Amino acid sequence: MNVDDSLLLAMLAGALEPGQSLELREEIAASSALQDRLAVLSARLQQAAQTGARWDIPLPGVSAGVNPFLATVSDAMVMGRTPLQPGDRFTVDLEVDPSTLHSTVVVLLERAGRWNVLFPKGPEQMLRVHELPQQDDGRRRLELVAQEGTGTQRWAMALAPDGWVIDWRLDPSERWWALEEALGRGEIPVCSWIVRVE
Repeated sequence: MNVDDSLLLAMLAGALEPGQSLELREEIAASSALQDRLAVLSARLQQAAQTGARWDIPLPGVSAGVNPFLATVSDAMVMGRTPLQPGDRFTVDLEVDPSTLHSTVVVLLERAGRWNVLFPKGPEQMLRVHELPQQDDGRRRLELVAQEGTGTQRWAMALAPDGWVIDWRLDPSERWWALEEALGRGEIPVCSWIVRVE
């Protein structure tokens, strides 16, 4: 079994099938490195819960909110199978509900335990789902770039509904509060994923 952070997080969230969970627990029991990694992830989750972490972002591979969607990262790049270098491009294919085609794409990256909006940074960068290239299978494709720093990078995408107003005059630390609160109420679809950068 290839054990990565997303699998460990899924176990902590109780999102694994019983057989898969048992197999993973056996692997963890036999590996001090996995035990250490599980302790680190568990501590991060507890810290986030205690500090009232901004942004209500689901675990990697999980979608939440109304009209949830699926985001699939390029197979070769996801979960550390083929580590990226900072600056490498990777793709995310979206399977969305037709009602979200006019939603604005908001891309976030977790840094030092806090979520930051990477995109859009200004009104000229606003991008709606229907503007993304459509693949033969109907999915929409977004190309992203691995950021600086090594290790696991946790990314997320929210789809702000058509008509969502972003006040670009506000400081970036205040600009996204309404979106953050709507995510917390489950009113906006969001999902997350991880990539490994070396």
